[in-house]
Amino acid sequence: MRILVLGADGYLGWPTALHLSARGHDVAAADSLVRRRWDRACGTHSLVPISTMPRRVARWEAETGRPISWHRLDVCDLQALRSLIVTESPDAVVHFAEQRSAPYSMISAPHAIETQVNNVVGTLNLLFALRERFGLPGSKNACEQGECGSCSVLLDGELVCACLVLAVQADGHDIVTVEGLGDGDGLHPVQDAFVDTGAVQCGFCTPGLVVATAALLEHNPDPSDDEIREALSGNLCRCTGYQKIFDAVRLAAGR
Repeated sequence: MRILVLGADGYLGWPTALHLSARGHDVAAADSLVRRRWDRACGTHSLVPISTMPRRVARWEAETGRPISWHRLDVCDLQALRSLIVTESPDAVVHFAEQRSAPYSMISAPHAIETQVNNVVGTLNLLFALRERFGLPGSKNACEQGECGSCSVLLDGELVCACLVLAVQADGHDIVTVEGLGDGDGLHPVQDAFVDTGAVQCGFCTPGLVVATAALLEHNPDPSDDEIREALSGNLCRCTGYQKIFDAVRLAAGR
């Protein structure tokens, strides 16, 4: 697997890059090195000298024979980040590029603003872009950890959690949200089935479940109960009303 590690110069990013590389993955590492500048501004220094990233990468390849592709860039530079995504074409992105707030942000108001901009702009995900930039609120913001499935969308036909996809990763790709499932003013058969079976309670999880069900039936038009459970295992309903949800899936599959 091709994996891009953002924030690779940090105490989490670099060990993660080494671990993934040692496990046989092709790793690309990127960092702006802003942490080092912020440490100098605070007058702090590591007890153990930290080598430069080019030297660390070269030493790792010399010791293991496995290369790590190194890129110095700022994730807040969306054009540079977009170019990196295109160049590396990662299968997955590990994002450690947020900066710790204290003590740098406490120096002055401009330092606090720089910290906030770095940690917000640099982590904009597809879910934020869909809801706040494109006015598509169907995908819900809940866990932001890929655990609940309420933000499920289709990315080039594959089910993904929009909270785990960087906005720039989706550039040039086909995205389908719950709003785009229907045909014009008509509902998608899965949406009709959820209505007909009453598989809607508080409604918060419903968009993700509808998208996940549509993805399931696209690949498997006649799923068994076990296959339904497996396909929807990443979508949590906190109202615990799964029986009617399963009824809706079976109804949609039979139509």
